[in-house]
Amino acid sequence: MQAKGFGSTVLESVGSAFRNSPSSTDLLMNSIGETCNEFKKQYDSCFHFWFAEKFLKGETNDSMCAPLFKVYQQCVKKAMKDQHIEIKDVEANYLGTDQEKTAPPRS
Repeated sequence: MQAKGFGSTVLESVGSAFRNSPSSTDLLMNSIGETCNEFKKQYDSCFHFWFAEKFLKGETNDSMCAPLFKVYQQCVKKAMKDQHIEIKDVEANYLGTDQEKTAPPRS
C-alpha cells in the first residue's frame, strides 16, 4: 500500500534511503490508523538506522528523521480525530488508581 496525502514529497525525498533497507521494523506493530502504516514504517526504519549508525557511534543530532516523524505525527493526529480519540485520554495516568479498575464510559 502506497501512502498518499500527508507530505508525499517529504517521504519520497527523505524516506527513500530508508524505505528498502532491511531492518526489524517488519516486526513492529501497526499504527493507530491504517493509512499511517507506511509513514510509521518509514519513520521506524529511519529511526533504527539513526540509532544504530549515528547515535551509538556518538552522533546525537536526531534531525535526520524529523521530517518523517512530522508527517507520521500529522497522520496519527488525524486518525485519532477520525476515531474520536482525545489526546487527554491517551495521556491520562490510570495505573495504580481507582480508575484503573473502572470500565471506560460507553459512547
